[in-house]
Amino acid sequence: MVLGGLTASDNVCFGEPVSGRGGSFDGVEDLLGMFINTVPVRVGLAPDRSFADVVKGVTRDRVATLDDQHVPLHELNHSLGVETLFDSLFVFENAPMMNVISQGPSEFSIGRYELRDFDSYPLSVKVVPGDSLNVSIDYRTDCFGDSYIRSAFRAWESILRQVVADPDVAVGRVSVSSAESVASVLELGAGEAPEEAPCLVHELFERAARSGPESPAVVWDSGSMSYEELDRASNRLARRLMRAGVDVGSTVGLMLSRGPGMVVSVLASLKAGARYLPIDPELPAERIDFMLNDSTPGVLLTNPECSADVGASSGTVRLVLDEVMSAEEYAGVDDSPIVSEELSRALEVEDAAYTIYTSGSTGRPKGVVVTHRGMAALFSHESASLEIDQRSRVAQFAALSFDISVEELFLALLSGATLLVPPPGKAGIDFVIDDFIVQHHITAVSTTPGLLQSMRQEDWESVDTIIVGGEACSPELVAKWAPGRQLVNTYGPTEATVCVSMTGSLAGWEGVVPIGRPLPGSRLYVLDSAMRPCPLGTTGELFIAGEGLARGYLGRADLTAQKFVADPFAADGSRMYRSGDLAHWGADGQIYFDGRADDQVKIRGYRIEIGEIESTLRRCHGVGQAAVVVREDQPAVRQLVGYVVPDTGGTSLDVSAIRDQLAGWLPDYMVPSVVMEVGVLPLTTNGKLDAEALPKPGDVPRADMVAAENDAEQQIMDLFAEVLGIGEVSATDSFFALGGDSITAIQLVNRARSKGVALKANEVFAHPKPRDLARSRRDTVEEAQYSQSQRGSTRPLLAHLDTLPSMRWAAKYGPLDSPTFNGFHQALTLKIQKASVDQVVRAIERIAERHESLRIIADGGRQGSVIRIRSMEEFSTKSYVSAVKKVHDPIERDRYLQERGNVAVENLSATNGDTVHAVLEVDVDESVERIILIVHHFATDAVSWSTLVQDLDIFLDQTDKVPDNVPVTIKQWVTHLTCG
Repeated sequence: MVLGGLTASDNVCFGEPVSGRGGSFDGVEDLLGMFINTVPVRVGLAPDRSFADVVKGVTRDRVATLDDQHVPLHELNHSLGVETLFDSLFVFENAPMMNVISQGPSEFSIGRYELRDFDSYPLSVKVVPGDSLNVSIDYRTDCFGDSYIRSAFRAWESILRQVVADPDVAVGRVSVSSAESVASVLELGAGEAPEEAPCLVHELFERAARSGPESPAVVWDSGSMSYEELDRASNRLARRLMRAGVDVGSTVGLMLSRGPGMVVSVLASLKAGARYLPIDPELPAERIDFMLNDSTPGVLLTNPECSADVGASSGTVRLVLDEVMSAEEYAGVDDSPIVSEELSRALEVEDAAYTIYTSGSTGRPKGVVVTHRGMAALFSHESASLEIDQRSRVAQFAALSFDISVEELFLALLSGATLLVPPPGKAGIDFVIDDFIVQHHITAVSTTPGLLQSMRQEDWESVDTIIVGGEACSPELVAKWAPGRQLVNTYGPTEATVCVSMTGSLAGWEGVVPIGRPLPGSRLYVLDSAMRPCPLGTTGELFIAGEGLARGYLGRADLTAQKFVADPFAADGSRMYRSGDLAHWGADGQIYFDGRADDQVKIRGYRIEIGEIESTLRRCHGVGQAAVVVREDQPAVRQLVGYVVPDTGGTSLDVSAIRDQLAGWLPDYMVPSVVMEVGVLPLTTNGKLDAEALPKPGDVPRADMVAAENDAEQQIMDLFAEVLGIGEVSATDSFFALGGDSITAIQLVNRARSKGVALKANEVFAHPKPRDLARSRRDTVEEAQYSQSQRGSTRPLLAHLDTLPSMRWAAKYGPLDSPTFNGFHQALTLKIQKASVDQVVRAIERIAERHESLRIIADGGRQGSVIRIRSMEEFSTKSYVSAVKKVHDPIERDRYLQERGNVAVENLSATNGDTVHAVLEVDVDESVERIILIVHHFATDAVSWSTLVQDLDIFLDQTDKVPDNVPVTIKQWVTHLTCG
């Protein structure tokens, strides 16, 4: 439940170490060695589910899988086609550590148990039961801060108290955070009170016009217009619209190209009491027809070049703007300020200011209705914080149908600044943005990170303010563009007034870029699935409330009710918007964007952050710009495709080398199956990547194709192509990078068998490239099974064996001969009835003879890829035993034994075969009273000690006695794990 609260998820998975000795394999319980396995524990935390039911469900699931707990974790990962199933660990230390192991003639007791452990998971929680619970938390400092872990521990303690008091409590009613923590994050999410009282947008413009009537308001390629001229022109057009039937609550469609007429039309629509509806003339006719029929505007203002057929079915009054403004009677229309008496009723701040259509998940566009209320607060704050005033020159690059245009227009016109309007057409295509900035000495630009990264930095010297938003902002972009100017990052969906949060200046910022703090009048919440505020650092869904919130979706009451929900933290009954974006509060009080809550980008069952791949691509040598998309050019075959643009003036890129670089930085499922060089990344009119305009991989010949070296490789390459439905396959292509997954891997196996090729699905996961798969099939050698009669026999040096799961896990984190694993041990201090040194040495020798685990050698050169078993002829027990004289002072005695034990630990090495050491405390009569038995963790685990101590007891009593049970050999156990 703590993990669910910290990750804002109602379905969590963590690892749990188990003995790994389950199943139906006889004798494994007496086998010495580290057979610990880690199994995934999945817990469903539906908010309406009771805690007692959760516990019962977990118990039921664990019991059902007891016989399979020996299955190595890496095999489970491979069978599911995943890199890892979890990144946190829960350890319940209930291993059998007996106070008294035996009551025989050599009676002894355990004095102390010691463990030096290691795990690499970002978060591990260990609980040791007893009269009270002893809890320890290990965490990686590069992943978590101390305050975050302490907060998590307090949450755990709080949850324990709540569920103990009421086991039947619903999960959703269990509070993860304290009341103080909840109050703190709610305070963070509350923007300051706006300095500007809510008012109508055009009234703010009129105030600016009165303050500087002669100041230039709009400048374009062939002229300019002062604030007074713009005010009068918009008054005149507003009255013309009113004559055409426009009134309070009406909609005026603006299907206009960029230009001064567009600016006049926006203001005129608002002054006439209407909302404006921007429509990009470049949109497909079908989409335009839908928007007009859905919104039913009273008047549609168009360009002369717009086809009269577009929108004809809507019955909307169509006016060509140029014709209206050039008509003889238009000059006589009153251009004085419009008074409220001219409207059917006085406008209010809750009236709609504009409607912008955005794409819908079902393919049906939805119109977002935004009111006047939030605009005063937004633009008065931006003007003050960004120092936008009469000296500022603001560029208008965005298409009117993109809500960044709202910011461009009104940030300039409500602040008394000059709005610079480029020629009609697409920014960067029909005109060069950099040239326009230089020509007109632009000082402020609002744009997307995607558009900004393609600009020439040297041409932006006049720009002292850059506002980015609309998509994630990378640290690389900040490092390049923030020095020497104000660069701020903003966040806000279309369902709010442009933006609801903003950072301060990012000059000097390092690391992940936040989306800022809530703007005045806005309220932001990061909530979990039970609608509870998430504590600092915990990812949840971002909800938006306050004055900038949109009214809802035009004509879509059902969708509005679904997305605009009641605000449980507001006393006025207002609503909040469920954004679908994931975010968390940082320790600095800012919000950090964490992606989407849905599964829009998914490959092989993984949700992938495209931004991470793009950022990594930009790290590759010679790459200037990069984009990654998921393509489905073949039905049901989805693949990642990377597009790269060389650095300015750079030579052609080696895309094969780039993929190799990516493979070194990213998991294989995140490496694009194809990387293509393109001259430019195409952008939409909104300045975002135009994925539809990117070329298909098949349209450009691949230069990195590797031909088959033999018939076996070619056969597998043909099978890959056939199953995945693609034309060409390289000998070094990964099956999964080409779009394969666990399902198609099974299809591949079945298809191969039908052609007489024996394949297994796990072989495909282990060797996903044709060349590697063909080689692995040639190198496969069936291991002979040992019979039961061979157990316990003494054998010479054995052939190489597959490693145990524990060694394979350890080898992922470094060579097995490193200091980390040389000190990887468990130790036991035993007080025994007096025995001679020779008796103890002989007893340990008999144990090593009986249990192969104490004679293992791990191949450190191959990072634990194989193990060997030493013969008894090579194993010299005496070299692993040291005798020390007894010290009678208790304090000095413990200190001295600890020092000798530490020396023995330092000599442990699984790669040298030094897996067991014994420190013997010898009295004046040469008898042994205490034994410190130190065993490398690869050779023992908590379960092993029971067998080891019982055997030691027997052999100390009678060195020639043979225990009743015949131990399982390491070979048999490894074979069982490998072959099942």
